[in-house]
Amino acid sequence: MELESQPNQNDLVRFLDPSVSPAEDFYAHVNQRWCDKNPIPAKEGRWGVFMVLREETKKQLQELLLALSQDATLAEGGNRQKLRDLFLVGMDEARIERDGLAPVQYTLGSVYDITLPHGVFVATAKLHRIGATPFFGPMVVPDTKQSDICRLYFEQAGLTLPDRDYYLSSDEKFVKIRAEFLSYMERMHCLLGDTPEEAATRAKAILAIETRLAQVSLSATERREEEKQYHPMTVSELALLAPAIPWSSYFENLGISEEPDYIIVRQPEFVRECNRLVEEAEKDARALFALKTYLRWHFIDTCAKTLPKVFSSLQFEFHGKVLTGSLEERPRWERVLGIVGSVLGEALGELYVEKHFPSEAKARVHELVGDLQEVFKARLEKLSWMGEKTKARALAKLATFTRKLGYPEKWRDYSRFRVSIRDSYAENYMRGCTVAFERELRKIDKEVDKTEWHMLPQTVNAMYNHQWNQITFPAAILQPPFFDPRADDAVNYGAIGSVIGHELTHGFDDQGCKFDEEGNLSEWWTEEDKKCFAEKATVLVKQFSECTFFDIPVNGELTLGENIADLGGISIAFEALARAMTRKGRQENIDGFTPEQRFFLGYALVWRGNIREELARQYITIDPHSPGPLRVNMPLSNFPPFHEAFGCREGCAMYRPPEERAEIW
Repeated sequence: MELESQPNQNDLVRFLDPSVSPAEDFYAHVNQRWCDKNPIPAKEGRWGVFMVLREETKKQLQELLLALSQDATLAEGGNRQKLRDLFLVGMDEARIERDGLAPVQYTLGSVYDITLPHGVFVATAKLHRIGATPFFGPMVVPDTKQSDICRLYFEQAGLTLPDRDYYLSSDEKFVKIRAEFLSYMERMHCLLGDTPEEAATRAKAILAIETRLAQVSLSATERREEEKQYHPMTVSELALLAPAIPWSSYFENLGISEEPDYIIVRQPEFVRECNRLVEEAEKDARALFALKTYLRWHFIDTCAKTLPKVFSSLQFEFHGKVLTGSLEERPRWERVLGIVGSVLGEALGELYVEKHFPSEAKARVHELVGDLQEVFKARLEKLSWMGEKTKARALAKLATFTRKLGYPEKWRDYSRFRVSIRDSYAENYMRGCTVAFERELRKIDKEVDKTEWHMLPQTVNAMYNHQWNQITFPAAILQPPFFDPRADDAVNYGAIGSVIGHELTHGFDDQGCKFDEEGNLSEWWTEEDKKCFAEKATVLVKQFSECTFFDIPVNGELTLGENIADLGGISIAFEALARAMTRKGRQENIDGFTPEQRFFLGYALVWRGNIREELARQYITIDPHSPGPLRVNMPLSNFPPFHEAFGCREGCAMYRPPEERAEIW
């Protein structure tokens, strides 16, 4: 007996391309016809399954906000009133135009009025409170080596462009972007009242400062070396590292009243360079002028999205068109939705869950996670290359693994955030950023609250937290095509199951293996096991480093952790499906495809999509994830069950001989 596909699963087979053999290019076989028929919308830099689902979710959120905007009976001070009024203020374009620069004039003036280098870091602290990141970025997260306590961290930041390579590379694409960056800054400074000559001088000064910061910034690959970025310092030690920075004044204006036990500086050399910039400003008025210009720039670039159209559109021209290739600015409602989500995210998420998240999805995914966890446990127990000492610790880590599915049990408290229809859009936004920042500051040197969520329920994504040894799957990803309670097990295990397996194996990838069962950075692998793991991982590094995308070389080192997780996720999910069929009975074929084939179809569909070259270049430079086609074809070419399901033999592009395959878990 053969079954027909459910209506909501038609996309699984509707776009299959019979002219492309699954044994030659499985990604193209499953996805290319969809990609050809679904060009990237003008407002996007990419378009695929993730983006389609995000678009649907945004429209659902828009409907929720539109309904609130019509309700004049909402209680003052409640979350719904705050959501309504912030949305209304953001949508009031006429008022934003009338307000002009008035809402940000005070901060612009305070930066202009700096007369001593000491004032540079007083102003920097105030900008950090509203989400701007000149120089370094302060953040409060669990201590890397004491994961139950939150600490204040300093992280390299201060760059407008996505990564250090955008400043330092001689590649003609990056050279062109730097020229566009100068033009963008010049035009923005003219809007602030500078003459073209003044604007050009300021733009060059900013680029010079950011280039110096880029030169001492770690690369995206280097930043994966956690053990080299743990430098706890007391305030006194921080003062020795960077004596020209007035740390007491900085902390006071940041909002820290009690001296932290210690601050963890991730990149000391970066902070030293910040110190050198201040030292130069103490001796040279031109250097002080450059730092003031740099601060003003980071403030206006952060707030431009809340200012009149001439500012926000100019910002899009660079950040949207130049850096991502997007052709059109997002509609007003979507941009306002982004602001609302950034400062009232869980308040909006609570409404989303009430309206759009079915409770049965949570229970079913809990079952899937349990299945995959059991498979991984069995694999660890019989893993031949791992010694017993390391294996015991690995099993202990897996036993402490926890999950967050759907939405928080306790919603975030926004009572300190006052949203007023009488205040400007920019003022409300900056106040929201400040309240969120102060919430983080209150955690310094306090016990970690592991019930807190770091993803919003309306997010179409998932994550693994190394320090909590925990996966998070928000409500918005627990729907088709990732998960469908009406679909056959094969498709669900191939789609959401592989994603669950992916996140699960992150606890044991090239980064996860550095964190123990309590989430602390520690050496818990034996030297021999680390060597075996590195040898196996090197196979993946080599495979991906031989790949290009848009003729841009893929960085096999940068993407190693995600590539390990993709391969492990598929392998674990496939075995979990086999176990499920042993329990429940083998599924019938559907649309002529076996359950095994449908598993792989479900997996490949998740990564379908188009991307513009500009955004692809950015991702390949800074993103640890490989491009979508490689996330399908590369792990499957290493996986014998795929070869068997689709008849891949020696000589086929999707077949690797046993001696060349990567296999870790």
